[in-house]
Amino acid sequence: MKARELVAAGSTLMLVSSLGIVYGFDGHAWMTYPCTALVGVGFRVRQRGRQLAGAGNVTELADFTELVVPQEPFILYLRGFDVDPRTREMVSHGPLTVLGMPKLGEEELLVRALSEVAPVIAIGDPTDRLPQLGAQRIYYRRRDSGWKRIAGELIHTASLVVITTGDSDGLDWEYAHVLADLPLERLLIVVCGDGHHYERFRLRARMRGRFPHTELPEWPTMLSLYGRRTIRAAVRFDTAGTPSLEPLVFRTGWSHRSALETSLRRRVIDRWRAELGDDPTRPSGSIWPCHFEDFDDASDGSPAPLSVHVPDPRTGAVTPVPAVVRGFDGKVTAYEDRVEFAYGSKEEERLKAALGSRSYPYAALAGVELDLASPIGQQSLHLVVREGADLLKPSVDPATEWEDLNILLIKPGDQKQAEAVAEQIRGRIEAASKAASTRTHAQTHAQDHACPPALVRSGTPPYVAEGTHGWASFDGEKVRLSFGATAPHAKRGRTSTIPLADIAELQYRYGLVKSTFRVLRRDPPRERSHDCSHSSLPDLKEDLDGMACLPVREQWLVLVAAIRTALAEAHSGTR
Repeated sequence: MKARELVAAGSTLMLVSSLGIVYGFDGHAWMTYPCTALVGVGFRVRQRGRQLAGAGNVTELADFTELVVPQEPFILYLRGFDVDPRTREMVSHGPLTVLGMPKLGEEELLVRALSEVAPVIAIGDPTDRLPQLGAQRIYYRRRDSGWKRIAGELIHTASLVVITTGDSDGLDWEYAHVLADLPLERLLIVVCGDGHHYERFRLRARMRGRFPHTELPEWPTMLSLYGRRTIRAAVRFDTAGTPSLEPLVFRTGWSHRSALETSLRRRVIDRWRAELGDDPTRPSGSIWPCHFEDFDDASDGSPAPLSVHVPDPRTGAVTPVPAVVRGFDGKVTAYEDRVEFAYGSKEEERLKAALGSRSYPYAALAGVELDLASPIGQQSLHLVVREGADLLKPSVDPATEWEDLNILLIKPGDQKQAEAVAEQIRGRIEAASKAASTRTHAQTHAQDHACPPALVRSGTPPYVAEGTHGWASFDGEKVRLSFGATAPHAKRGRTSTIPLADIAELQYRYGLVKSTFRVLRRDPPRERSHDCSHSSLPDLKEDLDGMACLPVREQWLVLVAAIRTALAEAHSGTR
């Protein structure tokens, strides 16, 4: 069926089913269940038709030289591709949705408001099968640095740029080039997330000097109480470069859809028109600041993995290949001095994706286990960590929740590669054990008390986590606990800053309802008379170095992992 026919069929099915739901309320309750299901089916059919209709308007580029920049003014929409699934979720329009009123995604609402100024263009996710509804997409599906040339040219010629908050490497690159080439009054930052997400972005912006002459405004406390959608606020700049945070969910409206559209128009669009006039054409004279060599992806300088010899099942030839095992949820790589477990980014494995990767020195491993018995079942590679060498295991009760952090589910066909890599790892572990056995008794005793930890690489600082009464953050050098207006009276509105050199231990206890976080100093102040050896909630009411946590492990355990990794590295560097 053609796109228009799918849209018409889906809309008709939604309308008829909605009338059936209304009729079911009048003494025919049995009709409400199938009609509700048919509304969902009609909605999906309608959305697929709209996507097929939009597929004819996208631009596919086989090479970056094929880009043709629009001559008319346009708005460039930049974001991390991880935002697309969240802004694709549909926003209802109050009770009219039940009667067949179509839902729209948050990106559609954003683009519909921005289109009153100029058309909106975005670079599409190369993994898209059909374009997301909203901005007009330009697709470059080759996996090389050509997308940077395309983005750079669009940034240089766009009249206005709308960019979302985030901390991916690609988004960092885009931010650097937008701020270097675009006047701030033509930039709009869309906050896609809650206060924790925004505070993390704000700290990163401060540390990286994104806005050298100003600092982004703080997150309003009351804003966290409103809205559960992705787009919460926007940061705009006046002609003097002064930023202001504009909430996009506070405006009166009988649905989130009308509230979001009203806020965008009144707080952003109208002000842009007043400052830029009816013609949003970008003033000439700006100079593209980067040379072409700046577009090339630089090597990170990381060492190459070890080699293993794997026989080819077809020819029997033995060829040396990198010691890497790829699985469904990440990969294991063997290096000269360590094994690295890099986690994937599957939605159901949010904690693993947040942690990023873990580095295991061979002395911290007790062995490696392979489960290849079932050719059609789940085959796995399990790294066994020595007792006391895991930075995160003491933080969680029960400990069984952490077993999967060291297990890689192997993809079919990689059994030979997994066996070769496991044998390589076993040999390195035995060599590390023999080296430890040749030490003197005193050296061995010291080594037992300083077993190399499984370090966690969870991105780059700053790290931010939201507590029940404030925020905790770590910028790589110091831990900061900020308490809000809802905190206990003794620490309400106060801030505790602890340098890394003053931290003796970090306590984190995970609970299903509430968790606890506390920093233990090397030389605690004398006025602290209570016992800091345990982490019970009543003690946290007076302790400036302790905070009650929300049970969101993705936030808190990345923060805990980063601090403990920094402490372990500082300890090993001064030992």
